[in-house]
Amino acid sequence: MNLKALAAIRKNKKVTQVQIAEALGVNKSTYNRIENGEIEMKAVYLPVIAKELGLPVDELSKVLFLAHEVA
Repeated sequence: MNLKALAAIRKNKKVTQVQIAEALGVNKSTYNRIENGEIEMKAVYLPVIAKELGLPVDELSKVLFLAHEVA
């Protein structure tokens, strides 16, 4: 899973880890651990993260699983 691309997209779109954590219903520390690959990302998080980043779920999935960056 390409979590570095996820972090880069999040930062590029000026979305904070706190914003995503709140949308997921987890604390910032937990989201930080997800983004750093310390704990597995649950599949149910994908649509929530995609919405927060303003991306379609399929586009975010491509970034995460095929290592392509979104322009």
